Amino acid sequence: LLLMALRSNAAGVLGVLLTILIMIPIVLVLIVISVVIGLLMEFFLRACAVEQLGVTASIHRGWSLATSHLKDVVVVGFLLFGIGLGCGLLMVPVVLAVLAVVFGFVAGAWAISQSVGAAVVVGIVLGVPGVVFLAFLGGMFKAFTSSVWTLAYLRIAGLTTPPPLAEQAPVAAAGSL
Repeated sequence: LLLMALRSNAAGVLGVLLTILIMIPIVLVLIVISVVIGLLMEFFLRACAVEQLGVTASIHRGWSLATSHLKDVVVVGFLLFGIGLGCGLLMVPVVLAVLAVVFGFVAGAWAISQSVGAAVVVGIVLGVPGVVFLAFLGGMFKAFTSSVWTLAYLRIAGLTTPPPLAEQAPVAAAGSL
């Protein structure tokens, strides 16, 4: 900004180029940090849920498992990244098909009625199920990735099955007091 304030084209171009050169490594470092934190979070969350540990204990347990089995964690992370990339590419035609159907019916409603209201109603009536369908597919993929991370955690932690849930006192049914 200071170089651009000089009102010189050469200084402005130099300022933009220097900003780009400085920001590229910063963005790359932030990407690496977010990937590392994301991989560690998978283990922190599973230590808390599977082994029923507290927050601090989950962080310690997840950290020790992830760092001691770093190769396995990276392999699972790359596999899920590749699967996610493939699923994302496969979702492009699905999303385009949903949009084509919705916009086709909206255009048909507009052509028949010449009314914005009718086109909006058709768009809402078909758009909401379309969004729900796409959210369902996204949820299925998230359930898959979560299951893979849980199975990887169980294998790395040496657990064949999750530990049993702690015994809880029975809850009195409503009206039985």
